[in-house]
Amino acid sequence: LQQLPITKKLPKKPQAIANYWQELATKLQTEHIELVYLPSDSLIISKADDIVTALHNVKIPTFSATEEPINNSAALMGVISHYAAAGLQAAMVAEQILRYKIPASQIPIAIPTHYLFLVNETSMRQLEYYPPIPLLQFAEFVINQPAVLTK
Repeated sequence: LQQLPITKKLPKKPQAIANYWQELATKLQTEHIELVYLPSDSLIISKADDIVTALHNVKIPTFSATEEPINNSAALMGVISHYAAAGLQAAMVAEQILRYKIPASQIPIAIPTHYLFLVNETSMRQLEYYPPIPLLQFAEFVINQPAVLTK
């Protein structure tokens, strides 16, 4: 397991940003990285199209902590909790505070109770990367436009 921080300032121009991620992906490929984890991070989510495309160009699969990069940017897979479930939990906490006047400090921290193994079937076929069959029995699949690979 290896963590590579983003240490330099991201460029401003879209093509320069895409090139930055492609350079990073190429570096990861030369270091024989087998999978890249995309955390629940606003920068990563906002740049997911460029990041996923760069990684998939060098055949590195992506595992996301949130559903948006899988659904909208063709990240390969992830164990996620739907945003709707998080919203429902937030509404329940708000009700406890607003309706029942329970102080926020008295409400335990809630964690998601339902997780889902989400697989982008388009990316799975494009990368020719197939998770183990027992795992696929529990998967939900999405099909969308593949990341644009360069030749």
